[in-house]
Amino acid sequence: MNNRLLLPSIVLAVGLLLAATVFGLFFHHSRQAPRKVQVVGMATRAFTADRVKWRLTLQTTATMDAVIAGQRRLRQSLEGLQALLAQKGLAEEAVHPHPPGTFPIYDRNGQPTGYTLQQAVFVISDRLATVEALAFDPAGLLEQGILIQNSELQYFYSQVDSLKKTLLSDAAVNARERAEELLKNTDLRLGRLVGIRAGVFQITEPYSTEVSGAGVYNTSSRRKEIKVTAHAEFSLE
Repeated sequence: MNNRLLLPSIVLAVGLLLAATVFGLFFHHSRQAPRKVQVVGMATRAFTADRVKWRLTLQTTATMDAVIAGQRRLRQSLEGLQALLAQKGLAEEAVHPHPPGTFPIYDRNGQPTGYTLQQAVFVISDRLATVEALAFDPAGLLEQGILIQNSELQYFYSQVDSLKKTLLSDAAVNARERAEELLKNTDLRLGRLVGIRAGVFQITEPYSTEVSGAGVYNTSSRRKEIKVTAHAEFSLE
């Protein structure tokens, strides 16, 4: 065969061989599972609220021709409550009254017979024991002419943002610890962190199983528990 014809054939064959080798290596690596591991870390902390919000409604009733007298009684109830709170050491700015409302009362025939007069009030304080003592003793308030309707206590923590930051850090550490434990009896080693995502915070009463995809902030309990997860991805070596 002519050497001038043989040389191009050899070059073409080598080129095809190299192309096939490169494609084979690419295909092999593309079929290999990525050398990564994903874990979910968790952090939990118990804490106690340091703020209380007392939501209540003052109420009285009046006949059709005695609405003004009823409004005076409602005003006296508010002033009596404010005086009692001041006597217990709660500052005036802790008490937040809403405008009063007047609602007709009807008999079974649909005829108005009088009015219910109500005024919503909320109290915010760091003196939890004092507010609780008043809220849990409606009879004592009634003895002083203060009739309460729809009383509710809500508990909050003023340092919750700082607590959340601490828990995020703890959850990230826990994620690495779980990944290391997962690889403990393998020939793989944990590499660098390549991705991390925080879950939502679940603030519940102690020993609660309540969970929500949008997060939970339970305000009904003075003692609380906060949880958060960290979804982490690590490379493998």
